[in-house]
Amino acid sequence: MVIDRKNFLFSTSVARAETNAIWLTLLESDKVNGLDPQKYLTKILTVVPQLGPFPTEKELEPYLPWN
Repeated sequence: MVIDRKNFLFSTSVARAETNAIWLTLLESDKVNGLDPQKYLTKILTVVPQLGPFPTEKELEPYLPWN
């Protein structure tokens, strides 16, 4: 968790710290579910933007690491 502390030091706002926490949680969830984080992020960063500007929870659900 030392790396997390160092990452949060450079968050210049609460919103940036929250965003950082979301990404780190997503990466750790990948690892726990046996996924390769790089492949998973590559997939969701290419597929999810094609869903449109405001995808629903139901549309995003298949892309969660535990599904």
